[in-house]
Amino acid sequence: MSGKIIEFRPKTPLRIQVLGDEYEITDDLYFGGCPVCKKSGYFLNVERDHWCVCDEHKTCWSIGSNLFSNWMNEDWATWQRNNAKLLTCTVVDPWYPENR
Repeated sequence: MSGKIIEFRPKTPLRIQVLGDEYEITDDLYFGGCPVCKKSGYFLNVERDHWCVCDEHKTCWSIGSNLFSNWMNEDWATWQRNNAKLLTCTVVDPWYPENR
């Protein structure tokens, strides 16, 4: 999957880059950002649930469920790794720009 781009078209363009089991949101803060650094981070799947993660501040926030079909290509071991990662983070409300 390395280097594959998944396209999703909300009101503003958004590109998501596949990085192994992690997916980096590269174009905007459509799904919010870390309330500390205001960056979008990357997202992980745990089954059909999608979570954004900021490694620097060990924060995470839910962005929804079954929004992207890529979770169907992952296996139980991937979800267990992703869940273990989320357990090291504090669940927060995402930050959004004022002019959103």
